Amino acid sequence: MLAYILTDYPSMDLEVLQRIATSEDSDIKIVLKLLEESQLNLLNERKYIAELEEKLDSDSAKRDKTNTIQKQVKVGRVPFGSNPKDKPTIDLIVKLIKEGGSYNAVAIRLNECGLKTQSKKLWNRQQIKNVMIRYKSANST
Repeated sequence: MLAYILTDYPSMDLEVLQRIATSEDSDIKIVLKLLEESQLNLLNERKYIAELEEKLDSDSAKRDKTNTIQKQVKVGRVPFGSNPKDKPTIDLIVKLIKEGGSYNAVAIRLNECGLKTQSKKLWNRQQIKNVMIRYKSANST
């Protein structure tokens, strides 16, 4: 107990502190006991707060790792042409483009033939352009 008093009240006279710490007075003993208990409670609270902070840091690190993994994994629809069943449509698109058709003309032709996009919608020039970009990228190697 003397160590507690000395560290928390260093400006007090050492002799006074020793008398307080070794006193037989019941009131002083009660006060010292309360001080000791409050010091223990404070230490326990600090320990509990440190454990909570550690858990929060750990949870945050796990969340950051999960977010990083999710950013690396592409989520969504597979691009048209990734499925082998798309090959006949891609071959037709490439053939029409090579014959001099514009992206818009090819989209109109596919729609006239009743061919739909992977999301069951009508074709447009941007979708044709995207298919051609992927086709050229896949066949340039």
